[in-house]
Amino acid sequence: MASKRRLRRNACLNKSQHATEANAKIAIRVTRQFDCRPYKCPYCSKWHIGHESTKRRNARLYYREKDQWLTK
Repeated sequence: MASKRRLRRNACLNKSQHATEANAKIAIRVTRQFDCRPYKCPYCSKWHIGHESTKRRNARLYYREKDQWLTK
């Protein structure tokens, strides 16, 4: 049976790794993956690019609409 540490470390091997959040955001713009967000990996401490969860996306859109409604 494989150790959890090795599995977690291997999970990062196939992902693009960026040293900073700014570099990850640049990579998003270059690849035009606008539905993705950078996140800091708890295992390798580098930045990866991933899709935003549906729950978080819905909350973000809700508060954006709420702010627009309040500023009108």
